[in-house]
Amino acid sequence: MFGGFVKHVKLVMPIVLMYSCFASANDFKGLYEVGIKNNLRLKAQTSQQQSEKQQENVSFAGLLPTVAATGSWNYLNQNNAVHSDSYLLSVPDQLNQSDQMGYEIAVSQPLFNMPSYHAFNEGKAVAARADIQMEFAMYEYTNQYIQSYINIATMQSRVKNIEQTIIAYTNQKQLITEQYTSGLAKPSDLAQAKAELAIIEADLIVAKNNLNLAFEQLELVIQSDIKAIEGFKDNFAELAVINQPLGHYLKQFSNNIQYRLSEANMKVANQQLKRNASLWMPSVTANLSYSDNHLDRSFNYQPGNRVYQDGFAVSIQLRVPLYSGGRDTYMSQSAAYEFEQAKYLKQFQQHQIQQSIKSVYSSLKAGIASIAARKNTIAAAKAVLTNARQEYTTGIGQYIDVVNSQSRLFDETNQLIEEKARFLSNLMSLDRLTGKDPKQTIEQLSLLTNQEKIANENAF
Repeated sequence: MFGGFVKHVKLVMPIVLMYSCFASANDFKGLYEVGIKNNLRLKAQTSQQQSEKQQENVSFAGLLPTVAATGSWNYLNQNNAVHSDSYLLSVPDQLNQSDQMGYEIAVSQPLFNMPSYHAFNEGKAVAARADIQMEFAMYEYTNQYIQSYINIATMQSRVKNIEQTIIAYTNQKQLITEQYTSGLAKPSDLAQAKAELAIIEADLIVAKNNLNLAFEQLELVIQSDIKAIEGFKDNFAELAVINQPLGHYLKQFSNNIQYRLSEANMKVANQQLKRNASLWMPSVTANLSYSDNHLDRSFNYQPGNRVYQDGFAVSIQLRVPLYSGGRDTYMSQSAAYEFEQAKYLKQFQQHQIQQSIKSVYSSLKAGIASIAARKNTIAAAKAVLTNARQEYTTGIGQYIDVVNSQSRLFDETNQLIEEKARFLSNLMSLDRLTGKDPKQTIEQLSLLTNQEKIANENAF
């Protein structure tokens, strides 16, 4: 059937033994780790995380002193001539030459600068948000990994159901052929048996193609080739038990990664608001510098004229913003609206997550009952099919009853496969909604592997 499916409310999904061309890992956990190393989205998110975490260092640098060294050399060679219509003014032409060289080392330390202080807090908030975004990327990867495996198991279960049905149709066709040869079966029964077999064989081709596509999807997630995966244990209904009441899960909404991300966005927006609102405040800066300058004007055989200047200079600078064309006011208003948006989105996330938990919890409870009922229905369908075959063989029943019974068993089995897959997806959704660590889910799921292999035909 669906291979065997997985675990109690906090579990999520089947386990798989995979053989990768590029990976030494050959079990579910190992392959999951291979995907963590290879997945391009995780790599991109890691780079973004490191980039955003640098904002904390950048903003902290705004609170530290700055040191600058400057040096200069200047040579002046200038002719000075005065031409006047006054006979009383007679100034001879002069040559003005000088050679100047000097350097300065200056230190500047902010003493009071609220925008820089809030920018530092904003940088810390951005760095913290980057870590949560990385966790979110890991949740997304885990979700894709597990869901891709569910698809493989679902496709394989459908293939098995079709193969079993083909065997049944083949046996029925052989029986009807023998009865038709003996004159005990109608031509329409033989034609219908052939048609049913042809249709189900075509379904097998489609199902196998879908299975290959499911393998390709998993290979895309982990960015590595796969030859086979392990199947599931078959005690799905016994393992998938929800022991905790709904209230237990509703209380965990704050652990949800999307809710935590909305909280982080609100903190960043709050710091942006504080920074922009403090742009009108005065700032105080202390400056300390040391300079050494030499000026030499001893040219053209003139008497020595050298000037030496060196020493320290200390100053306190006060800057009071008076008018900026309304820029600071508009920036503050813009940041206030962004903060409001982040606050409302956080509230919306809380309501949405709690509603989703209620919905998934109800679906899980219904799923357990539905799977149990479906198994009983399949058992009844098998009994009906056996009875229809016996009645047809003894000549008291119609072949259409056999066809209908076989079709019902096929459909009911497919429904069970779908319900198991949907139940596993809901289990995974409950884990994600309540903020369970993805690696913990993988660790628990790894205990549920089976020895049955699901082969990837594309790998051979």
